[in-house]
Amino acid sequence: MSWIITEDHLEGEEVDIQSRDFVALKQCPHKFRIRDGDGILCYSGVSSDYETEGAFRPLDEYGTPNSGATEIQYLEDGSWVTL
Repeated sequence: MSWIITEDHLEGEEVDIQSRDFVALKQCPHKFRIRDGDGILCYSGVSSDYETEGAFRPLDEYGTPNSGATEIQYLEDGSWVTL
């Protein structure tokens, strides 16, 4: 499962933070966003999976260690769904 964070909402800037196994953007069709415990939007990006345990990797590998984020949501059929 690969992912890339494309926006750091805390700093208000576009970023290019990739998982170790990231290959190509076209392989990552699933939009996600990461929030902290207060519901503040921290990061957003795309990943290659949203249905397996690997869908938590952007949160576990970047969101929580870098900003204390606690929640990841994926866009499914036009609505954000919390895993």
